[in-house]
Amino acid sequence: METQKVKITATDNIGRTESITLILPVNAAQQLIKAANNKDCFGQPDNQLRYKLSQMEDDFIGGWGSALSKSQYKRLQDFDTLIYHKFYNYTLTIE
Repeated sequence: METQKVKITATDNIGRTESITLILPVNAAQQLIKAANNKDCFGQPDNQLRYKLSQMEDDFIGGWGSALSKSQYKRLQDFDTLIYHKFYNYTLTIE
């Protein structure tokens, strides 16, 4: 199975950043990139990256063939907790 490394960065409104790097199957990485670059019906940016990450976490919990390993799930949970408690208003980007 081919994998792709993605770096997800949370940036708040005063410029603080936190990042996490995940190695995911190519199709899962491409879905995250597509979600981050989504446009709404008016052609405006509509970042769905947080939603897609939540779906991946839910798939892991439900045992529905998640792209995340157990350790990646734990790291993503720690990342979520950190940005929830550290940042008030943030955006997610992906590289």
